[in-house]
Amino acid sequence: MVTTIVAIIGCLTGVASLTLSLIRSWNEKFDVRIYFYESGSVFFHKLNLYSSYKTDYQGLIKVRFENRSSTPITVFSIKATAEGKPIAFQKIEWPGGKQDYLDFPIKKNTYTRISIGRELEVPLRIEPYDACEGYLFFPVFPSIESDTAIIKLTAETTKRAVDAVSKVRFIGIRS
Repeated sequence: MVTTIVAIIGCLTGVASLTLSLIRSWNEKFDVRIYFYESGSVFFHKLNLYSSYKTDYQGLIKVRFENRSSTPITVFSIKATAEGKPIAFQKIEWPGGKQDYLDFPIKKNTYTRISIGRELEVPLRIEPYDACEGYLFFPVFPSIESDTAIIKLTAETTKRAVDAVSKVRFIGIRS
């Protein structure tokens, strides 16, 4: 009789422990998402700052990273492709210090201004249930035939890689 009661108590505590462990693992699952902002994505003729680059176009893509998990994550690498061609981003080399805007050419001798709140750089640490948004500057952007391009980002985190693909409509050259 005593042995049966001890066995039942052991069984109940084991099932309760398993249930709590499953609930905890469900709540702590890895969930990172990447979103593109069309209104902030532009491509434009090469800036004078980058006259040595062998390209006709450069681009800015506005993205948002969301960490929907209960543990912080670190994005240590971001790989990108535009229309299947690999592209690399970097921080803008501002002459005379950081600026909050960028004047970019849309036609010959015609410039427009876009506000750049934050440029993203890696490593990027995102706290639990937090988000981070900003711009990725691509000094060498492939020549595309239309105002839209398929952009793919792969963010490598400390847990695993996260992919996001979007057809981004750019404002800029042909707008």
